[in-house]
Amino acid sequence: MGLTSYVRSVLNSAVSPYGYELIQSSKLHDLKERFGTLPRYTSSPLPEGASNYLCHRNPQLEALRNRYSAFDKSVTHPLVWKDTHVQPDDILYFRGDNAYVWQLKGQNMTDTAYGLTAYYVKSIDTLGLLSQLQEDSFFGSFTFDIDSKLISRDLLDSIVEIYFLEKHLNISRTKNLTILDIGAGYGRLAHRMIRAFPNIQNYLCTDGVAVSSFIAEYYLQFRSLDSKAKSVPLDEIDSVLNDLNIELAVNIHSFSECTLSAIDWWLALLKKHCVR
Repeated sequence: MGLTSYVRSVLNSAVSPYGYELIQSSKLHDLKERFGTLPRYTSSPLPEGASNYLCHRNPQLEALRNRYSAFDKSVTHPLVWKDTHVQPDDILYFRGDNAYVWQLKGQNMTDTAYGLTAYYVKSIDTLGLLSQLQEDSFFGSFTFDIDSKLISRDLLDSIVEIYFLEKHLNISRTKNLTILDIGAGYGRLAHRMIRAFPNIQNYLCTDGVAVSSFIAEYYLQFRSLDSKAKSVPLDEIDSVLNDLNIELAVNIHSFSECTLSAIDWWLALLKKHCVR
């Protein structure tokens, strides 16, 4: 055994009880290359006209970007969601593995992780949401067949979040519920909430990122939810809230990706409109 191999063996003996192992940097590079080539989305079906509309050069998206760039910089200045954070393919395949919903991180554990999560959801599913809510893999979503049920992270995350709200606020029993979703992304939770609870009267999706508001407007219409759900551009949300009584404001992940000044802006808006 050469000196290098001997040193590596000794060091591995020292760190292996803690779950670590030394690896050559060249092999680490190969691993990074392999994981870096994982697909960003599935070749899932697209509605007619989607490829032409959901593109970064859509005039409506350009107009929305201009409006956002002219808005209060304290809320629009990005911490994470900079111009390159959403790639052109992400606009069309927005339900793929991207900034909106990570799906394939830790590829070796994917099937196991999804299976375990699905069984956990089944164990808490007192309202039968797992059978009620459906998945179809549109727009690049990665799906898995668990016990003859097509599931995705979109579906599983949404159900878990719904049960959190149900546990603490009994949202299924609140009549004519109006919800404000801050940092709503492409409208993932709005889609699931409205399908789960017919008592929701209005669901407002708003976001500090122009492309998210653009995609959400399209997605809510595609899911035929636009009679109850609406994507409200950032520069309109204040006036829209003047006309509605918001019972519940939710934020899933976006505050952790905002500047402190942006969070302060949102909290001031909620205080102004007496949202608890």
